[in-house]
Amino acid sequence: MVSYRRPSVRLLIALALPSALALASCATRISVAPSIDPAAGLPRESSVYFRLDRALLRETAEAVLSPESLKAARPFLLRTERLTVSVLLPQEGTEQAGDGSGGELPRGADFFGIAEGSYPAGAASFRLRLSRDWRKEGTTLVRRDGTLRIAFAGKNLLVAGTTDLGPLLEGLGSPGPNPLPEEIRRDWEAPGALWVPRPGDVWERARGEGPLSVPARGLLLTLIPNETGGGYSGSWIFVFDSEREARVYSPICRLFHLAFIRAALGSGTEAASALDRTVWSAEGSRLRASGFPVSVPMVLKAASAFVPQAAQSSYH
Repeated sequence: MVSYRRPSVRLLIALALPSALALASCATRISVAPSIDPAAGLPRESSVYFRLDRALLRETAEAVLSPESLKAARPFLLRTERLTVSVLLPQEGTEQAGDGSGGELPRGADFFGIAEGSYPAGAASFRLRLSRDWRKEGTTLVRRDGTLRIAFAGKNLLVAGTTDLGPLLEGLGSPGPNPLPEEIRRDWEAPGALWVPRPGDVWERARGEGPLSVPARGLLLTLIPNETGGGYSGSWIFVFDSEREARVYSPICRLFHLAFIRAALGSGTEAASALDRTVWSAEGSRLRASGFPVSVPMVLKAASAFVPQAAQSSYH
C-alpha cells in the first residue's frame, strides 16, 4: 500500500483539470473500443461509481471547489460532456483515516476518472511552465510527487487516477464485463448516477463501524432534471439477488431513504414533503423509490453525514 499521505480531493481536482488541457498535445493517445461505456474500463473491485453530465459536473464543481480552483477548472468544465469516476476504498484492516479536515481521501483509497469531451492542446508556454511538475512514463503523464496520473484515450477521453492507469487503459481498449449489472444500466445513463455495489461492506469499510446498512447486491441513486420548476428528481434502486430478498428487506430500504432525507434536509417540513413525494414500487428483485427532490448540495450533505471521514461538503 502507498505509504505517503494522500492529498485532498480538492487539491487533486485543482491539479488535474487545468494541467490536463495543457499537456494534451504531448501525450500519446490510446486506442479504445468503439461505443464503449467508460464504466466498463473502471476497476471491477471499485467501492463506488458515479457519473455526472455537463450540468451536474458544473454544479458539483461550484459546490466543492474554491473560487481559485473553480476558475482554473473552467476550461475543463466547458469542454467536458460527462465524467465517470470510481473510488477504491482500502481493504478491511489496511485503511487509515484522513486528518478529519474534510476533502481528504482516506489513506490507501484511490480514485479513477474518465472524462468525455474535447480536449485540444494547451498553450505551449503553459505546458512548459508545468513541465517541472510532470514526467512522461510511456503513455501516461505522472506528477513528480506521484499523486496523480493522466492519459488520453481515443478521440475524446481524458483518463486520470491516483495509481497505475495501465489496467484501466487496457480495459478501455479491450473491455471486460461491465462492473454494473445489466438490469440497472439504462438507469445508469441518467444525467447523474451513483452506484454502490455491496453497500453494507462499503459503508462499514468507510466508517470502520456497522451503521444502518442495506443488505443489497447494490444500490443506485439517479438524478434527472425536472421538466418544470428546475431542480432534480431522485430515484433509489435497491438491487437484490431475488424477489424474496427485495420483499423481506423493503423496510430497511425505507429506513435508509428516511436516513438519507433527514441527513440532507433535517426533520422539518421540507423533509416531510420529500418523503411524502416518494413513490415506492417493486420490480422483481429490485425495489425503487422515486419522485423525491434531490440536489447536489443534498447529496454532499448526506454523504458527509453518512461517511464523515470522507466528508464531501467542505472542499474549499
